[in-house]
Amino acid sequence: MIKDLFKHSIWQSNFYSELKEYSYNIEKQDESVEKSNKGGFQSKLLNTSADILKPLITHIQNETHKYSKTAFRIDKHYEVGGMWININRHKDFNLCHTHPGCLFSGVYYITAPKDSGSLVFDNPYLDGMESHWYDNVNPNYNIYTSFRIKVKPVAYSMILFPSYYKHSVDPNGCNEDRISISFNLS
Repeated sequence: MIKDLFKHSIWQSNFYSELKEYSYNIEKQDESVEKSNKGGFQSKLLNTSADILKPLITHIQNETHKYSKTAFRIDKHYEVGGMWININRHKDFNLCHTHPGCLFSGVYYITAPKDSGSLVFDNPYLDGMESHWYDNVNPNYNIYTSFRIKVKPVAYSMILFPSYYKHSVDPNGCNEDRISISFNLS
């Protein structure tokens, strides 16, 4: 009988908000910040009191409350502490990173063309798995044996996860921009 010791999850939801033009306008106004991004554009922190962002922020906070209550059994409300725009063009990607200093993080996809790069989550046990199981794992990967799990972006969808999850973004393999807004909650 299998008894899971630890369990990890993400939360996905859909929400329509037309922010493409807003994103390109922010890009025109600001220089790109360089964090985990390799190429592409990453904005400075957005003004979260901007009217255009309020419906999305409300959705993010409501969904984070549901996720926290359902997955972690913590009935708290969370505030968006920071948001920024990402525009990844052909071959742009993001290195593996976490989001320290907050509880939850997430991404909302404004545009997500086919082959524009998946969100990649590293298995929390990756270091041990790579050193001990590298040549011995059955190729039929599943949630127990995968080193990484890739989540394909979908326009107008949002993904939430604990901020300590190591994640990256695969290179954009198409000639269209993948536009997203990333955020942290505390």
